[in-house]
Amino acid sequence: MKKSLDSVPYLLSFISLEVLVFFILYVVHALALKGFGLSDAFVKGGYEFFWRIISLQIFMQLGFLMLAANFEFHKNYVVILFLSLLAYSIACLISFSDASSIWKLMQIPNKDEMGEGFAIFISVTTAYLLFLFWGMVKS
Repeated sequence: MKKSLDSVPYLLSFISLEVLVFFILYVVHALALKGFGLSDAFVKGGYEFFWRIISLQIFMQLGFLMLAANFEFHKNYVVILFLSLLAYSIACLISFSDASSIWKLMQIPNKDEMGEGFAIFISVTTAYLLFLFWGMVKS
């Protein structure tokens, strides 16, 4: 438990950066592919961020990463990515009550949809690479 508590500042920083990248991805998608105006693009990004909160996805992600911190896996890219996508999958099952929404994980961005799973994959990868660049991830 002590390892989990010691990792909370790192995990909160990581998830905050990951959510910021996620938001920016949706804003850019809405601007570039959907042709939204700037304010509408921010609303779209805010809506997707809000969904991650009300579906408890962010809280599940934090909980899973804290559990991984007990085993000192909270700085392993594959573990972070897997647990983030697992939290997304569980949130989809809770929110939509069917497994068909999980297939959005496989969806590549197109004009109509960003693909939440793809956005989580890109945001986790980008946040991890930024943490590597800043030297916050030490093996």
